[in-house]
Amino acid sequence: MVEVHLKTIAIGGEPVKKTSTYLAVATAVALATGGCGNTESLGPGSERDPAPQRESASVAAPEEAQEEAAEELEADEAEASDEEWRFVEEFAEPFVWEEGGVRLSVTGIGITDATSPEVPAEVSELLGEETQAVVVLEMTASNDTGQVVNFFPGQGSIQLLREQVDAELFLSDSIAGNDWRDGVDGDGQVFWSLQNTPFKEAVEAGELTFVAGGASSQEFATITDDVEITVTWG
Repeated sequence: MVEVHLKTIAIGGEPVKKTSTYLAVATAVALATGGCGNTESLGPGSERDPAPQRESASVAAPEEAQEEAAEELEADEAEASDEEWRFVEEFAEPFVWEEGGVRLSVTGIGITDATSPEVPAEVSELLGEETQAVVVLEMTASNDTGQVVNFFPGQGSIQLLREQVDAELFLSDSIAGNDWRDGVDGDGQVFWSLQNTPFKEAVEAGELTFVAGGASSQEFATITDDVEITVTWG
């Protein structure tokens, strides 16, 4: 489950199945629990009349059933609320780019309504009032080039509908980076703020294009072409 792996500042995100998989399900109270407690109070030779005991159990069961129903309703309401301001999906098959021994995979996506009251105030201030939605991509990378390279997918951009934005570097992981050694794997999350695309439109778009510079050698000689990955969801 990716809930925590899509950073908390990612606005509640946990990378990727629908958001309902990240909600805690209330544990139902077993009906036998109350009965066990009452039974323990009745030892051998107890003078308590068994009739009131049966009445107590018959009253307790409906009360516990009502509590269980209330917990399930609360969980359902929380799920519905969550779906109104956050979308998360983990891809069964990642979207992969590979060239010259460098491999980059997009394994999940999160989209958050930056205008939702569910977003912490300090995060809203950090993003700015103009931000409509935040997109997060979960990525993994590997270097099997046989050499040390420079590769910065955490500085890439996305195009979603008619908006193109650069990554939020202060929120994003580098994934790979400078002097990325051969045989090393990397992973992390990259964030983008959408200022012209509301949350609902972003989710319904169902597609974006991720672009980043290709890998280079320590002498900055080109090893791969630029990265371009089309990511789809829904």
